[in-house]
Amino acid sequence: MIKMYQALIILIFFLGSSMSGPLWGQNVCYKTFKPRPVFFKKPLVTSPLTGEVFVDAPLTVPSLIEAYRNGIFPWVDNGDHIQWYSPPHRAILEFSDFRINKTTQKIIKNSPYRVSFDENFIGVINASADASRGNQGPTWISKNFINAYIELHKLGYAHSVEVWEGSKLVGGLYGTFIKGVYFGESMFHFKDNTSKIAFVALIEHLKTRGLKWIDTQEMSPLIQSHNSKMISRREFIRRIKKAQLENLTYQ
Repeated sequence: MIKMYQALIILIFFLGSSMSGPLWGQNVCYKTFKPRPVFFKKPLVTSPLTGEVFVDAPLTVPSLIEAYRNGIFPWVDNGDHIQWYSPPHRAILEFSDFRINKTTQKIIKNSPYRVSFDENFIGVINASADASRGNQGPTWISKNFINAYIELHKLGYAHSVEVWEGSKLVGGLYGTFIKGVYFGESMFHFKDNTSKIAFVALIEHLKTRGLKWIDTQEMSPLIQSHNSKMISRREFIRRIKKAQLENLTYQ
């Protein structure tokens, strides 16, 4: 009887060791619990007034890509917490409505400046931060934002337009291009009208890539002067999902 119990114990130990071996570990790690970062789980909980998304997501390349693909963008960096937004209404510019008034046409025609694309992204985002800081006090383009968007740029998701006076950067803008949609972020000018020149150059470039509209997040005097409009969050998300199926590229 004792020998039978000993044999049973040995059998149980053998089976337990087999189940904890490599095959069992692979099933757990690679099938049941395969890592998959999801920062913005649906349904999203948002403020009905501001559109703030109540989520604790880091400011990283994966979270930024996921956010933009779902119509969300970061705006405020509180140091240990990033505030994300999906406004109830969004400003966009449809290229079929895009108009350049005669004054701007004359400015572009007689411009002494040179325009480039992705030639100095770091210079543009730092200048945008400086311009924002000068106009509004503390800027929302923090060091964390700058580092995160530089990484996006290195991977081909963030792009800039530069306006040069000789070798001096005097105007420009930057934004992200993710899954067929261009999301405008910020612009600056150190010389009159240079942000307008950069914006028109961007629109003309995006037209050549097959895009039909651009996200501008909020309505500003410059954007409004080009016949932009506000649409609902639902319509904005619908447009994003449609654009993601068109396989458009920035370059």
